[in-house]
Amino acid sequence: MRNAILTVLLAGCAGGAREARIAREIEPALKRGDLKAAVAAYEPLGPRREPALRLLASTAVWRSLHAPSADERLEAARIAGDARDASLDAELSGRLADEDARVRAVAASALARDSAAARDRLREALASPDATVRGYALDGLSSLPEAKEWLAKLEADPDPGVRATILRGQPSMAAVERGLADASLGVRLAAVAALGKLGASPAKLAALGVSSDRFVALRAAVALSRLGRSADARAVVEAAAADKRAEVRSAAMNAAGELGADARAIAESLLRDPDPGVRLDAARALVAIGRPELARPALERLLATPLSLDATAQLARLGDPAMLALLDRAARTGRAALARFASFPTALPALTHALASDDTQLRLTAAAAILRRTR
Repeated sequence: MRNAILTVLLAGCAGGAREARIAREIEPALKRGDLKAAVAAYEPLGPRREPALRLLASTAVWRSLHAPSADERLEAARIAGDARDASLDAELSGRLADEDARVRAVAASALARDSAAARDRLREALASPDATVRGYALDGLSSLPEAKEWLAKLEADPDPGVRATILRGQPSMAAVERGLADASLGVRLAAVAALGKLGASPAKLAALGVSSDRFVALRAAVALSRLGRSADARAVVEAAAADKRAEVRSAAMNAAGELGADARAIAESLLRDPDPGVRLDAARALVAIGRPELARPALERLLATPLSLDATAQLARLGDPAMLALLDRAARTGRAALARFASFPTALPALTHALASDDTQLRLTAAAAILRRTR
């Protein structure tokens, strides 16, 4: 079946002389299931051609959809669901009967809009006793005619991850109010973000901004800044930046980056923080604010710390050619480097190379990035 699909897809790749040559080179390897050889045939053929490259990436995902490992099939199903690729949608239909409930839930979420069978599987997943399965099913919730009934039930789900996901969608105000008092920090943060989207009053957000819960206060500060209450927002970030806990100071820097120029001095003051993670977040905040020249020296010092990969990626984004070359080389064999490099305009050769990796996660990370870029 896959070979028949490949024949059609390869014909679609052959729109000109160069494309026809690429199709001829990679077809034998793909039809015998040798992705590594197909990638090796494709790489020397000059400028990238998106249809052929997309075919290589979808083949990598297709292969993982049939893997013995349920975790590998799950990751492949998640990529296929996001890919908007007809050949992968056809394979996802088969995953509706997968032996793993998580895979069935992901496939059902992706296909529910157009498939009654998928909607039935989705209902089963939403009613699962396994919170992980319910969580994967939430992406397809809007495809059900009875979505409002499910939403009302899941707003009070016993799992905090499910409750937080519901709040990140289109929750009721009653659910948001309950979320603000939830025992789970993740749910409380999702509730504050939902308040901003629902048009909560500045007074309500200001009250949260003086909360003893620094993380909630910072989320409220970001919402306040978007409403023009910059002085209130800055006061919250300034207080959090002086907190004894490194994780709170890091969160303050994340908020500072969203506040903009009003938070420049606060971010600059933490470039010498004793915690390297805080220093990294302060540098990122200054880049977001538009002052990369202030961030660069701190990022260069971070190259000698365990956060060197993050610093390398940030410096590469700022146009440092040596750091860009270093990240490119690392991305061809390293998962963490590839994840950071995948969105760079120059990443396609490294992503293509990684498709041939024996490392499943590296291969799928590359396939997902290529499928996103070639939609």
